[in-house]
Amino acid sequence: HIHLQQQQQQQQQQSRRIILGRQRRHNSTQSSCSTTTLPTVVVDDDDKNKNTAKNEELSPKIPKPIIVVLLGWVGAQPQQLAKYEALYDPTSPTENKTNDLDVVGNHNGGSIEFVSHIAPTPTVILLNQQWMEQSARHVLTQVATILKNYQHQQPQQQPLSETKIPIVFHAFSNGGGLILHTIEEMLLKRTNTTTTQTKDGDSQEDNGDVTYIQQHAGIVAQIWDSAPAYPDSPAFLQLVEQVMAQQPKVVQWVAQEVAKVSYHIYSWWHGGPKQHRGFTWYWNGRMRLTCDNRNSFPTLYIYSQSDAITQAEKLEELIAARQKTTPTTILQVCKFEDSQHVLHYRKYPKEYQAAVDNFMDTILALK
Repeated sequence: HIHLQQQQQQQQQQSRRIILGRQRRHNSTQSSCSTTTLPTVVVDDDDKNKNTAKNEELSPKIPKPIIVVLLGWVGAQPQQLAKYEALYDPTSPTENKTNDLDVVGNHNGGSIEFVSHIAPTPTVILLNQQWMEQSARHVLTQVATILKNYQHQQPQQQPLSETKIPIVFHAFSNGGGLILHTIEEMLLKRTNTTTTQTKDGDSQEDNGDVTYIQQHAGIVAQIWDSAPAYPDSPAFLQLVEQVMAQQPKVVQWVAQEVAKVSYHIYSWWHGGPKQHRGFTWYWNGRMRLTCDNRNSFPTLYIYSQSDAITQAEKLEELIAARQKTTPTTILQVCKFEDSQHVLHYRKYPKEYQAAVDNFMDTILALK
């Protein structure tokens, strides 16, 4: 019991340091990007607030960790993705990251938990649904494991509402966006069973993980950096060029030619002969899920007018549709003018930090 009290005191002190540090950065930084908190319809719920206050008086607050899931862009390296951990935890080490595609970090006495995942390039380039689901299940299994470990450490008398943990998904480009899109579908789907059967008759535990997350997660928030990108032909070829930038010229040329042929084949296969504008089936799915009435995930979009891959105009259409169909959802926007694809943090680190700080302060203030 004494050890548990000491551990809780240490976590409280560390949590206060992180929160105060974020507030200091936020108060001292004036963002030059166009940062907007879009209007939110306020729903009067006085009874709920009163009940929440009573529960807080009866149950002592236990410091909760925050789970931050970083979903990398195509071709990203773990060391590059690890730099974004400093947005949430300034003391997070980044120099000792391995070359593994998945990194799970436990920093600051459990106050911040990081899960990083970079989907294999073929998964994104080929838009293979089965592979995307495998990546999504892999991420959700790690998130569920963190939730279970935290739950097992809590006193048995703690009510479930007091032990729910906030989760922030931070996705970059369509490489991370496609995985987040798949995760979002899984979390919104109402699951009644804990296992599913594959075509071969094998059971899968992903539904169990999804159900556990649905029951034990607190606020689930999203940050979309340079995503989602409308996948027309120029954007697709730009993506291939970016992925192959370090390869010899001959390899780059072959990749571009293969990409052109593949693009038209996929466009025809999924959209029919009249749908050669691009993978509209993917964008339509993103639009549908973004505007789903069940989708109440607080969201921050970070993008640039000069991004050659993520078209600002198409993304703003999606944002406007989201605001119209789900007006009670927290929706924030940080728009730059001249930064390039997934390079906003590199060019404007203070402004990027301020946008993330403001978003985190907003969602952590929610009851």
